[in-house]
Amino acid sequence: MHAPDDSPFKRAMSECGHSTSEHLQLLLHHTLAGANWQRGSGKEKDRPKLPECMLPPELRPEKKHLGDARMSLDETADWLGWSLPEAS
Repeated sequence: MHAPDDSPFKRAMSECGHSTSEHLQLLLHHTLAGANWQRGSGKEKDRPKLPECMLPPELRPEKKHLGDARMSLDETADWLGWSLPEAS
């Protein structure tokens, strides 16, 4: 809560990886791009879109997962072609 905005911890905690000032700059840029799009009689296909991480949670598209299968560390190493050191 008390970390500065540009600290690595604060960036990791934000969904987009931006500091607060960068986040505000992106919102300002999006607002201006939307206004320019409207004034330029823009087509719907050219409408500027916010990055997904900046959308409210209820407006974000659902992410599709291919499955929930999990591999053990040994299976993962075999799949990657790595050899794990023997535990002693």
